[in-house]
Amino acid sequence: TVRCGAPLAARARYRDPEGDPLEYRWEVLEESSDRRQGGDAERRPDAVADAVTGSGPDGAVEIRAPAKPGAYRLFVTVTDGRGSGVTDNWPFQVSP
Repeated sequence: TVRCGAPLAARARYRDPEGDPLEYRWEVLEESSDRRQGGDAERRPDAVADAVTGSGPDGAVEIRAPAKPGAYRLFVTVTDGRGSGVTDNWPFQVSP
């Protein structure tokens, strides 16, 4: 749990088996409110504009917690430039 507007830092550590350089794409999304069952598609939650304040090629990211209290997730998509990649996420709560 973090306060509204608080600065946060994280780092994702991934390795490519062939040694290809990796690219990291970060975003903060609201927690999904469109819960489905049985593999049905859910509506993608809204991204929080300007939440990512900095990132580097080493998997580090700096974000600012959203101004609105609630449940969110920090997402990272890591790609190797050759068609392989992974997406991961971490939930967090924002309080006033």
